[in-house]
Amino acid sequence: MKEEIPLKFATRLINSGPLALISVKGEKRDNIMTIAWHTPLSHNPPLVACAVGRSNYTFELIDKAREFVLNIPPAKYIDEAVLCGTESGRDTDKFNEAHFTKMPAKAVDAPII
Repeated sequence: MKEEIPLKFATRLINSGPLALISVKGEKRDNIMTIAWHTPLSHNPPLVACAVGRSNYTFELIDKAREFVLNIPPAKYIDEAVLCGTESGRDTDKFNEAHFTKMPAKAVDAPII
């Protein structure tokens, strides 16, 4: 059976990376964003590229902090990942709502989940 997919959603079908959670330090509160568009760029130095829309609250926080953590959660956290991808950090404390524990990162000033 053939199903028409609107063009604005068609690119979602070709993403091949695992779902990830970006965590970033904020002035008021830290934030989490679910992301699927990311790719490794280099092993040395370790670099990844992540597609975060300029209108997203997470983009504002990353732009200011200049650093973030890319967390790869196990599949059992799918409900929490959906929450982090559908709620805005402007309005919701996603660490609290998803019941995620913050831990300090070793090399950046952003929380690890």
